Amino acid sequence: MYTCFWMFAIFTIDPLISIPIAIAVCVVMGYLTYQLVIRKVVDSPQLTQTMATYAWGMVIRYACVFAFTMNYRYLNNTMLDGTIAVGGLLIEKSKIVAAIICVAAFAALILLLNRTKIGLAMRATSQDRTASALMGMNSRKVFTLAFILGCCCVAVAGAVLVNGYYVY
Repeated sequence: MYTCFWMFAIFTIDPLISIPIAIAVCVVMGYLTYQLVIRKVVDSPQLTQTMATYAWGMVIRYACVFAFTMNYRYLNNTMLDGTIAVGGLLIEKSKIVAAIICVAAFAALILLLNRTKIGLAMRATSQDRTASALMGMNSRKVFTLAFILGCCCVAVAGAVLVNGYYVY
């Protein structure tokens, strides 16, 4: 959300157009997060994993608070401003487009997981890491890729939701 907000505030690039930039930023942040935090605790007990990810989330949250303050911000004059009248209902354009983009992203994710070798590797590694390693899959690379893929989903969600919600 912050990436799209600042791209609009500084460069007047609409959040829908800045989705690839948000994805790129989240890929870099996701890769660094995985390498610096998650990789070190992936083989640890579940409580350790939970505490490490919670602590890292707090670090990210308060770094954003420090950098951007806790002020509420809202985007005005984007491509998706306004409403559409459906029957007697007024529906915001941003909510309709967000729903369409999220359904499309979900469909793409399902296709990736069910129809590609990468998806097969992710599913195999999630079910049995030892067996997938015996079949030649590098579980570290698969975990990294899965984490980055999750960060891409977050980037898309943030980019489409920044049009209709406050950023703080």
